[in-house]
Amino acid sequence: MSPALRLTIGCLATALLGLATVHAGLIGPSHGEVSAKLEVAVTAALLAEGHDWAAVRMDGQRAILLGTAPSADALREARRVAVRAVSVGGPVAGGVTGVDIRQADVMPASDERAALRLRGVRR
Repeated sequence: MSPALRLTIGCLATALLGLATVHAGLIGPSHGEVSAKLEVAVTAALLAEGHDWAAVRMDGQRAILLGTAPSADALREARRVAVRAVSVGGPVAGGVTGVDIRQADVMPASDERAALRLRGVRR
């Protein structure tokens, strides 16, 4: 076996071992630590964008939005904010992998108009 082939095989084996170690949780932050950090980041992002009606609970790297949105548009926007709360996303990088909005409610249209009037907005 040539030295170049041995080096290539060694590098591949090392890379695979490293990936397996990270995904097995043997090194790096624990599942609970990642969830807790993401919950703080998503909550802060929602508040910064004015979604004070929304609460979040994390299921691993998946955010679950809770609360009553003033409109369907507000719920969609909160979902967008939540998924982008951590700049680097995805399962490997430790970001939000998805947002579940099934447990959130939308205020009925008549209540939405009343809430907007209280805020001084006319429709």
